[in-house]
Amino acid sequence: MMAGSLRTCLGADAETGTWSTVECDPVPTNYQRFYEAVKAGKTMEPSFRHATNLQKVLDLATVTDTDRCEHQVDG
Repeated sequence: MMAGSLRTCLGADAETGTWSTVECDPVPTNYQRFYEAVKAGKTMEPSFRHATNLQKVLDLATVTDTDRCEHQVDG
């Protein structure tokens, strides 16, 4: 598991440019999650299918920006 921290500048601190460190709880790496899914013999969420569907939307957003018109995501 990997633990980490984030640097934030939120709320009233944004007015003064005051940065703070926020510690994050440990989370499994993608490699650990993949191993656990294979070991359990099941698909974990988010799945690869979910990722490919998100990529379709991102790709279509680029096309929409280029064409300057709306498009619809297919199935």
